[in-house]
Amino acid sequence: MQSASLNVLSMAVEGLLSRTDDPLADALLAQALRSVALWLPRLHEAPEASEPRLQLMLAALLGGQGSDFTGGGLAQALSHAIGPRSTAANGTVEALLIPHAARFVADVVADRFALVGDVLRVPNPAPETVVTAVQELLASFGVPARLRDVGVTEDALIESADHAMDDWAITASPRVPTRDEVIELLTAAW
Repeated sequence: MQSASLNVLSMAVEGLLSRTDDPLADALLAQALRSVALWLPRLHEAPEASEPRLQLMLAALLGGQGSDFTGGGLAQALSHAIGPRSTAANGTVEALLIPHAARFVADVVADRFALVGDVLRVPNPAPETVVTAVQELLASFGVPARLRDVGVTEDALIESADHAMDDWAITASPRVPTRDEVIELLTAAW
């Protein structure tokens, strides 16, 4: 359930940082992110409790519906490429990559960071402040900070970059990277 919840978190952040200006999608994604931030810690506190599971399933539905309007994104494409080369579940890998993807698109959608900042109650929603808040949230969930921490070897980065360039989700990124930029991003995450 943790990996699925981290996938919802990642989809919500990427959707809110997309170029799509759709109030309905924003509302769905914001509530999905809010729910994961609230209920995932409660699931850890009481793994057998039904309420956290129910709320996280609802978050998944909201995130899925919201991302239908916004499409995928850079972290999703990268996790599709690098995930099979790791020892972690896909949601964990995608969440690990979210801060890197967010920094990459910051210049293009700086105004959209306020949406994520509002959900996470970041007083100054400047892009780097919001990225830091996302990193702190991920750390509180026990998400590793580097690809090497999930078994990805350095020599897998180039092949993964090539694979990511062929992933349909990369085209939904507000800033579509070049192959060299993907290599730089993966190297920074490694």
